Amino acid sequence: MSNALEIKQLRALGDSLKGARTLLAWLDLKESERRSGDPPILIMDTQLAWDIWNEQSRFMSLAAEFHDALNDAATAVASNPDIEAHRRELLKLEAQFQSLALPKTL
Repeated sequence: MSNALEIKQLRALGDSLKGARTLLAWLDLKESERRSGDPPILIMDTQLAWDIWNEQSRFMSLAAEFHDALNDAATAVASNPDIEAHRRELLKLEAQFQSLALPKTL
């Protein structure tokens, strides 16, 4: 696996994390503008719920593919500091994603 490809995959994960944050900010804004007595926003706006679900799925898929690629690269090369650096960055991005307040039901 080339370093350029690894960087591209990390960038895609970062973009997905940013997309999820943006969608959650939009959800928070819509929820803050909801009038008392209105149903929850996710019932009113199914597209937003699907967008959040899709971004979550995208991130998880990219992360799984990158884990596999890093594992394959680590198997092929006995010791490569770039692989370990990318693995740490991946774990950091995953921790940030897990810390998002994603709705439990979409």
